[in-house]
Parts: sequence; C-alpha cells; structure tokens
Amino acid sequence: MSNTSGIHSGHRRRLKERIKEFGIKSLSPHEILEYLLFFGIPYKDTNELAHTLIDTYGSLSGVFNAKYEDLVRIPNMTSDAAQLLTSLPAVFTEYVKNGQGKVLVFDNANKTVQYVSNEFLHSKQESMRVLFLDGRAKLIKEEKFESLIPNRVNVTPREILERAIANRAVNVIIAHNHPCGDCTPSEDDIEFTQTLEILMKGAGINFCDHIIFTPKEYFSFKIMKVIKVKTINETDDKI
Repeated sequence: MSNTSGIHSGHRRRLKERIKEFGIKSLSPHEILEYLLFFGIPYKDTNELAHTLIDTYGSLSGVFNAKYEDLVRIPNMTSDAAQLLTSLPAVFTEYVKNGQGKVLVFDNANKTVQYVSNEFLHSKQESMRVLFLDGRAKLIKEEKFESLIPNRVNVTPREILERAIANRAVNVIIAHNHPCGDCTPSEDDIEFTQTLEILMKGAGINFCDHIIFTPKEYFSFKIMKVIKVKTINETDDKI
C-alpha cells in the first residue's frame, strides 16, 4: 500500500514539475485532466480515470460540460472531483469577463457578440442576458434571467422595460441561447422581440439588438433587420 502510494506521489510530483517548467500546454488532454483530478482525489492514481473520462465524453470540454450527476456515477470518481470539473466552465466565463476591465463599452456588434457568447458557451439550459447601457454604450448593469420550464425564459418584455427604466438605461441589448443548437428565432422569440421594441420605443429607450446564440453561431435581430434601431453616432458597426 505504501509502495503504491509512493509511486503515485512520484508521478504527481513529476507532472507538476513539467507544468512548472514547460507550462500546462505541454500536457496532453488526458494529462491536464489527470492533473485537475489531483485536487479532488488526493491519494489515488487518477491516470486511468482521466483516460476513462476522455473516452466517455470525447474531449476536455466534453468532460467539463458533463453533468455532476453523471460524473459521480463513474467508478473511482469522487464528489469533490466532480464538483471541481463541473464548476470550471463558470470559472472560465468569469475569468474572461473580469479580463475585459471594469468599464465595459458595447459600442459595436463585435464587442457584444464576443462578450455575450462567453456567457452561453457552456450553458445547458435556456437563459437570457440583458445589458443596460448608458448613452455612450457603457454597461450600467447586466441582469440574468433563467429558464424555469423548458424552452422559456422567466421574464416578460414589460419586466425588461421596467428594469431598464429603474437602471436609467438609454440603450438595451438582450441575448438568449438555444441549447438545441439552432439559432433560428421561434415565433415566440419574434413576438417577444417585437413587443419589447414597441415598449422601448414608447419609453424613449433604444432597443439595440436581440441576439440568439448557440455554441457555434448566432442570430442578430438587428443584422437581419427584424427590428429597427437607432445607432450611436450613426455608424453602421455601432450598436
């Protein structure tokens, strides 16, 4: 038992030394996973488990996107390790968001798509993000609305308008995801967007865009001219 433990300890030490000297990029996907499992399975060999996880889910991202309930059923997996792996997508998202600085400005479509797409990259259920902006397209507040039932976000156009007024927003961008992988707007999506456009216009707030995301593509109501919006500084690439 002690000999086996010593072998595992030596292997872990050598892997950590490789990371210190050459960086995480020097590791193969299963070695990266093996290293992460060190922190959730402190006293056992994690090499075989790492291979099993990659074989089961196909890739590192596949493992990270797995459900906690599924991971804990895999032999030799611990609750701590499963919780660590399933929390990583949210950690990555926060890292990207914080790296963009304290003042976020959404004065062009590319910035909006890049920022919001990270929010939905690892999401398994439908949700909505609403960006409330000032007159210079600086972010005042971002609010999130989750889905309580399949394929329907728990918020109405009037509630978004009320939140926009409360936040003294001049511009508003909304985005939600289609976990099914098809970014084509549904009839409900179109009706929701058109209703919100009318409400915003009546309140003197610029409804900049509604963007639907999937992991691989997106649909912009503004670009597809489903809604009519004013643009900041009258420039085509502005919001």
